[in-house]
Amino acid sequence: MSEVSDTHDDTDRPLPLAGITVLDLGQIYQGPYAGFLLAMAGARVIKVEQTLGEPLRARGNSLPFAMLNSSKESVTLNLKSPEGHEMFLGLAQNADVVLVNFAPGVPEKLKIDADSLWKINPRLVFAHASGFGLSGPSADQTAMDITVQAHMGSMSVTGHPGELPVKAGVPFVDFLGGSHLYGGIVTALFEVQRTGRGRMVETSMAEAAYHTLSTNMLSWHQSGATQRTGNKHAALGMAPYDLYECQDGHIALIAVTNRHWRSVLSVIGREDLI
Repeated sequence: MSEVSDTHDDTDRPLPLAGITVLDLGQIYQGPYAGFLLAMAGARVIKVEQTLGEPLRARGNSLPFAMLNSSKESVTLNLKSPEGHEMFLGLAQNADVVLVNFAPGVPEKLKIDADSLWKINPRLVFAHASGFGLSGPSADQTAMDITVQAHMGSMSVTGHPGELPVKAGVPFVDFLGGSHLYGGIVTALFEVQRTGRGRMVETSMAEAAYHTLSTNMLSWHQSGATQRTGNKHAALGMAPYDLYECQDGHIALIAVTNRHWRSVLSVIGREDLI
């Protein structure tokens, strides 16, 4: 009797991006997070740092740097020197992806932009993440997570009614931007397999953050103003939806459907409210 094999046994199966080589010139969170995701998917990621090291190394005990750059190889190059630039071109010639989150115009100044690199590697995916995009009225503005949160309106809807603008407790815009960059790179790699031609991938933190405000935009279109609702639903369109104080701390509670609401009432012994 023949034995049926488990086709979903991943024990000896390579990771999806095995065989892909990435040159990661990312700094701080946005770029390095995309590189981290690529490494976790099996790509060989080579982190290219400036001679003084990536700026995130200097923060605290370097834990954020270690978290976002694990599973990567590393090389230090002075891209402004002829020798460093030539060494980088040698790496890029055999790479599948180059990712950066420099300010717009920096890759061109360093002569490592997409057009320059396609001359030596036409299959290359060149991925450029920025704060506000590479074109448009805000393209020349440099950006960090807090400035994009302020610019995009996130801070205008964060906090409790009557309070000053508040940024989110985590740099979510940076990491959303990194996630978008990762998705764009993987999509472009799929295209390269079909066409043999490289692709320019462009993402921005502002664009990544835009759709997180979809619920808030509902209330803005209804009233013409933004509002801070604390832990309540952003458009005050759902209840219960809040953080409630309990004897031993707090509980976050949301009932999306009537069935959920009936379950809540059953747990707290208030079926009489049904």
